[in-house]
Amino acid sequence: MKRRSSILKGMNMTNRHKGLLSAVVPAALTVLAGLPAVADDTELLLVNPTGDQPTPNVMFILDTSGSMTSQEETVEPYDSSRTYSGDCDSDRLYWSDVDTTPVCDGSETQFIEKSVFYCDAAGLQLGGIGSYTNTMVQYRVEQSGSEPGWRDIEPGNSTDPVECQDDSGLHGDGSAGDVYATAQSGAADPWTSDPALEISWGSSPRNVTYTVFDGNYLNWQSSPNMITLSRNEIMRTVTMTVLNSLNNLNVGVMRFNDRDGGTVIQAMSSLDDNRAQILQTIDNLNASGSTPLSESLYESALYWRGSPAFYGENINEHETDPAALASTDPNVYANPPIDVCAKNYNVLLSDGEPTQDTDTQTLVPALPNYSQLLGRNTCTNTGDGGCLIDVAEYLSLVDTDPDTPGLQNVTTHTHRVCHRPAVASRYGPCIRRRVLCCRQRPEPDAGFAADRGEYQRSHIVVCGTDGFG
Repeated sequence: MKRRSSILKGMNMTNRHKGLLSAVVPAALTVLAGLPAVADDTELLLVNPTGDQPTPNVMFILDTSGSMTSQEETVEPYDSSRTYSGDCDSDRLYWSDVDTTPVCDGSETQFIEKSVFYCDAAGLQLGGIGSYTNTMVQYRVEQSGSEPGWRDIEPGNSTDPVECQDDSGLHGDGSAGDVYATAQSGAADPWTSDPALEISWGSSPRNVTYTVFDGNYLNWQSSPNMITLSRNEIMRTVTMTVLNSLNNLNVGVMRFNDRDGGTVIQAMSSLDDNRAQILQTIDNLNASGSTPLSESLYESALYWRGSPAFYGENINEHETDPAALASTDPNVYANPPIDVCAKNYNVLLSDGEPTQDTDTQTLVPALPNYSQLLGRNTCTNTGDGGCLIDVAEYLSLVDTDPDTPGLQNVTTHTHRVCHRPAVASRYGPCIRRRVLCCRQRPEPDAGFAADRGEYQRSHIVVCGTDGFG
């Protein structure tokens, strides 16, 4: 299918942590969509998981250490219920089919009125993060005298109906049953109830991917208001914003213990069915204690595999979600429900280097089939967090559910909410994104790319030394 990638770019940042919120939201959405980031990891595709794919599973591992109480100056979160002043019209959606964010300077022609945008599937993302990406079409005439039909969106045409592929069979124009964009040119009704008469999505001219931006969001983005929030508030706000912008997703939540490991406080469950509970679990997180990154990731490996709990059995600071357990006394995890060939992810958000994080030097090499899969019987590094990339690499290789057909492995992504201006990206000084052991390579490659801090081993891409360097 032809694709014109639409990318949400960050704003120019100062050294005052201006990009903390604006950076993590698109980054996390990329993770949840299961799509690769482009070469610059501050420019990330925004694509929602679709209903015709196995439901992705995402475990959020959230830093609740004491340093997360530190205050940072950051951009006030976007609130779609507010009207922001600016040059863009808040009653319009501005679109792009290339790697640019629209600018409202009086010369723009690529916009449509919200009243003719029939892509109901876009509602969550537009309300949460102000933009949405999908294949879209417009019901219009090609030239004077021709019959109308579904074609690519036309610059300067802001009033003809626009539909998206994600709405196919679900919404249409809102009329009962008319949920398919009709392939019949000149039809009195652009939608039909007959799936056999639907347009062929993916064939020209119905094969262009667009990103639409809410005019209200563009006004917010062009004149950001700076506020002070704790890192814990930033992390919670970002995570909840992401989850309020997505559907068709299974989500679990882990937090750090004060000194040792982490706890599964929310078992993997449907975001659509349990959104309020999942969001409340995240919003209730407090901050105290150390930063046991590798120990928490190790505990996630036990959960993904349905193994006996370690920190969930031996540390009682926070209650393990009973739904995460197959049995108690001792606690044994239940395998998360996973569709065949579904994408599985850990998303680790933290603000600092690991501390009080050395148990894994003996625990990780004892994981089942560790030496056979990784070709070594120790961790790569020593000291705090020395096993972080080893756990991630193990999860990328091991079949977490051998009873399910295919390889059920887990990709681990890390995001840093940090405080060192020296690590600034174009989004701001306090966001670093890394992918630990993310995907299979078609060929073995022992090369080293010093400019990206990336090396490859055993067909596995491993970025950085600890995910935050």
